[in-house]
Amino acid sequence: MSHRKYEFRSINLKDANKFVGHHHRHSKAVQGHKYSLCLVDKKTSDIVGVVIIGRPLSRYLDDGKTLEITRLCVIKNKKNVCSMLYGRAAKIAFLMGFETIITYTLEKEEGISLKASGFDFDGLTKWSKGWSIRNGKQLTLTGQNKIPEGNKKRWIKRSC
Repeated sequence: MSHRKYEFRSINLKDANKFVGHHHRHSKAVQGHKYSLCLVDKKTSDIVGVVIIGRPLSRYLDDGKTLEITRLCVIKNKKNVCSMLYGRAAKIAFLMGFETIITYTLEKEEGISLKASGFDFDGLTKWSKGWSIRNGKQLTLTGQNKIPEGNKKRWIKRSC
């Protein structure tokens, strides 16, 4: 599979969130972003994946030099699309002058696409009730699906 099959395009947050809402298996829409990208099949003009990049959610990492990939969502069975989106998101961040880009995965996820696009495992974050419980109620995505609980892996890529 070559990059020529797909084309990168910018996408507004509303449309990126709509794609995430339809296709992501465990995360919901995000509230803000710095920029978002999509990968489009050149033959059909269909979006096959989106990536949303914003300020780090952790105030401790929000130093003005770091961005966070807050969502990555692709249509199933689209080989290498995750790696392409991760790589392009990082490249654009570095061209914009940012020094670091981070993202998180569930602990059970291997991170193969992240490794392929040059990200390094940076450690495990401890699960907190605050991630999925507000005011004593379990947060849900669709009213039925619970937000996944458990530790998350942090991945990092630094500019050269």
